[in-house]
Amino acid sequence: EGFYVGNSFFGSGMTRTCNGSSIQVYPHNIVNLQIHDNMVRRSGAECLQYACAPGAQVYNNDLGTCGISPFASFQNNGLQCGGGAGGDCYNNRIRNVAGAGLIVIGHLGNNRFYNNLIANSNGDGIFCDERTGSLSNTYCDFFNNTIVNSGRDAIRMYNQINSIVLANNVMVGT
Repeated sequence: EGFYVGNSFFGSGMTRTCNGSSIQVYPHNIVNLQIHDNMVRRSGAECLQYACAPGAQVYNNDLGTCGISPFASFQNNGLQCGGGAGGDCYNNRIRNVAGAGLIVIGHLGNNRFYNNLIANSNGDGIFCDERTGSLSNTYCDFFNNTIVNSGRDAIRMYNQINSIVLANNVMVGT
């Protein structure tokens, strides 16, 4: 990955051996995370992935040609908001992606994704679902995003426990 910030196992944790006993451990939160004004090109897996960051601010990033040689299936997306993340993700440019352009999985909720440009993704332009650790009765809003030439759906949602708002998104060539 270009950026891999936070832990992928927010909801389920990981089993570790301590003093001969197996225990389940969970990652810590990254408080006040800001990722902005970066350019990532030709990443093997995701260009930018963040997790375990309630209240994150991810903006003005230019991500291109993402997921060209992923180390595992479904590790070829543009920008991934993972488990335990919340906050705002906006004004990002995500182009030429082998998988999904913007993927939101196992989120903490109270997320807003807006003013993002997602172009030429082989998978969904935007994909969002609930995973272990997702909080119910939170929101995940998508507005004023532009999605161009997605290989599957412009927007695909698998959410039953969150409030979702889709508004003023432009979808072309999907």
